[in-house]
Amino acid sequence: MTNRYFAQPYSDHEGFYFSDLEEYREKAAQLLKSHGVEEYEIQYIDGDKAELFEAVRPTQGDLSKWFETFEPMDEDDTIKAVYMAEYGGWKMADIPDELENVSLFEGTKLDYAYSLVDDCGMLSDVPDTVARYFDYDSYARDLVLGGDISEYRYGEQDYVIS
Repeated sequence: MTNRYFAQPYSDHEGFYFSDLEEYREKAAQLLKSHGVEEYEIQYIDGDKAELFEAVRPTQGDLSKWFETFEPMDEDDTIKAVYMAEYGGWKMADIPDELENVSLFEGTKLDYAYSLVDDCGMLSDVPDTVARYFDYDSYARDLVLGGDISEYRYGEQDYVIS
């Protein structure tokens, strides 16, 4: 889906819509030449990156990074970036370099606890008669309280970030 944006001048002049960096630069250059307009507030109008745009809040100075790095992000990286900006306090400039250090698990903290215990074989040496008493709820809660994971809801889906 093509994203649409609006550049609102910090003056009484009329702004313009654009969809990519080249179109923005052309229209901004025309407005600069005709009316001397230099500064804009960039607004998100329509598309599939609204949550990401609102989270990282690009300015006109960040537009190249937005179009080169953020707009083409796949869904998993988009979810991570929104989480990092909204809950981690990351700045737009730092997010792309740190995405690989963030893990995304689709499901609840309880789902994550079951998966982690199973994948790591934590109970593989424990007899089944004892393993069935393992408290996954408490383990999941301890992972959250210990800061190992965070629960996050994006759209209608639950995620665990680690």
